[in-house]
Amino acid sequence: MPYSPLKTHLRVLLVEDHATDALLVRDELNHAVGVAFELEQANRLPHAVALLGAGQHYDVLLLDLSLPDSEGLDTFMRLKEAAPGVPVVVVSHRDEEALALMAVQAGAQDYLVKGQFEGHLIRSIRYAVERASLEAAHNASKAQLNLLNACVARLNDVVIITSADTALAPYPRIVFVNDAFIRRTGYSREEALCSTPRMLQGPATERAALDRIAAALKQCQPVREELVNYTKAGAPFWLELDIVPLTRPDGCLTHWVAVERDTTERKHAALEIAAGVQALQESQRQLQTLSRRILSAQETERRRVALELHDELGQSLTAIKINLMGQPTPNGPPPTELELENIRIVEGTLQQVRRLALALRPSMLDDLGLQAALNWLVKSATANRDLVVRLHCTMRHERIASDIETACFRIVQESLTNIRRHARAKHVVIELVTDEDKLTLLVRDDGVGFDMTAKRDGNTADFSLGLLGIQERALGIGGKATIETAPGKGCTVRLHCALDASPMSIL
Repeated sequence: MPYSPLKTHLRVLLVEDHATDALLVRDELNHAVGVAFELEQANRLPHAVALLGAGQHYDVLLLDLSLPDSEGLDTFMRLKEAAPGVPVVVVSHRDEEALALMAVQAGAQDYLVKGQFEGHLIRSIRYAVERASLEAAHNASKAQLNLLNACVARLNDVVIITSADTALAPYPRIVFVNDAFIRRTGYSREEALCSTPRMLQGPATERAALDRIAAALKQCQPVREELVNYTKAGAPFWLELDIVPLTRPDGCLTHWVAVERDTTERKHAALEIAAGVQALQESQRQLQTLSRRILSAQETERRRVALELHDELGQSLTAIKINLMGQPTPNGPPPTELELENIRIVEGTLQQVRRLALALRPSMLDDLGLQAALNWLVKSATANRDLVVRLHCTMRHERIASDIETACFRIVQESLTNIRRHARAKHVVIELVTDEDKLTLLVRDDGVGFDMTAKRDGNTADFSLGLLGIQERALGIGGKATIETAPGKGCTVRLHCALDASPMSIL
């Protein structure tokens, strides 16, 4: 224990009824070197007890065992009870070894015989004060240790302390386990103290984690690992392990402290979440596959219906129109009003059929490519003179993959439909850019915009399936569509995709 300087000022209570003896003690204290004594005298035991009970502080008590109102060891016991924390030095005229031994055994710091001080009184007082100080510090340290033991014993985390004996490396001997260790592992404290942490390992304990622990211990470094341990019954459990070294003030390693937190439930929950995510990803993959098949089938059917409308129905209507018009003759009668009306009806129907065919699947998308189809779409949109649509195309490739062309066309078509129905916009800009390996498509309007969060949360009854369709079209070609909007801020739809991309997951 480190040295602590002695006090240079001591308060002494002398319990003595003989004036001459008291004078001798006072004279001895007055001649002390290196320390000043403040002496107070009580000539009766009740007087001394009253002083102590009044809150007076004394560093040491000098007690004569023979007082007018008290005699022998009982005098010491009564005074000690009144001041349990103050050291007592007995000063008696009785030179009896048995009495001296009994007084020391009862708690007296020393036993001196009057007339035989010869410098011993000062030394005895100082030793008594120092020993009492050391005992108080020691008792406070045992109290802290008891508190620490009580806290560790009640922890839910497992605590293991091992020696740092390198002779047993890499499995040092266990010297302490708390109650949580016993509850969690099923081993008794006696079984643990006769063994090493190797007792907790089993088939699923990861060798790599153990090697990392061993490497850290060899370097006297703290370490954290997660691994599987086993109970006495052989049941595995996951734990998060923190190991820290304990060293003496001189730096010498003495012990290792391991705190183990049971993470079995957390691990099982993580595994369940991972399984759920995997199942969700698989379900999503299947949904996306189904969606792509539906979109592909839809486009195929649109193409078929458009061709039938354009070729078969269109040709039939054209033939009817020709038949109604008849063969013109120089002197023949002019067509009647009814015949002219029928021709106009057929002509109108023929134009409507052609528009329907183009809306279902414009032939130029298949024949001439995306840019030509977008030009036709823009021309159709600007038939309404209140809307100005501008198209800017910068395409390194004349043609790109058919599914990407179709997706881009449908995204622009759906965006323009939404703008006409809801945006009340005046201007629309469409930009299409391709380089060597990627495509960027943008549709921006200056309309009223909308609250995207409300749309997404379904707070509006008309949550646009078109917006979902845009995102689904993008995912179908391995791209990503973003929609940026706010009330009064217009709306911007962006598509990014690789020209050779495969369908991607939204997770």
